[in-house]
Amino acid sequence: MKSHILRKFESKLEEMNDQLCYFLFSDVEVSNVFSEITFNVSGSFTTEVFVDNKFSKRLNIKVDALAELRNKAFHSLVSMSVIASVEYLLSFIEEIEVFCSQVIPSEFDSIKCKEPEEQLKVNLNSWLGSEPKSEIIKTIKYLRL
Repeated sequence: MKSHILRKFESKLEEMNDQLCYFLFSDVEVSNVFSEITFNVSGSFTTEVFVDNKFSKRLNIKVDALAELRNKAFHSLVSMSVIASVEYLLSFIEEIEVFCSQVIPSEFDSIKCKEPEEQLKVNLNSWLGSEPKSEIIKTIKYLRL
């Protein structure tokens, strides 16, 4: 059964993917710039090297420390991308559950589990007539946690 719900969430996930790809692209370019700068101005502060950048005063660290800060920012952004993607997935699941309960009501619609992946497992079991693959449920739970 097709619904408008999938396309809405696919678009959000595509946007997340595009943003992550852009960050990866720009991170490589920044790495190249930092490699050249660090060699030439080792020991200088960002305020001395990036005079025209209004955020250099706020940062005000040695240029040598930029690589480590960039690495931490990279890991934070990737983590946030995964979190946002999982939230979109969970919202998609929630909307599908509501949609299905309106199209094909079931006695399972009133069952509410604390964990969203367990709720999905109950509903998939109801809709499919068999237990869903445990790998799917475990993956959603792993990503959510």
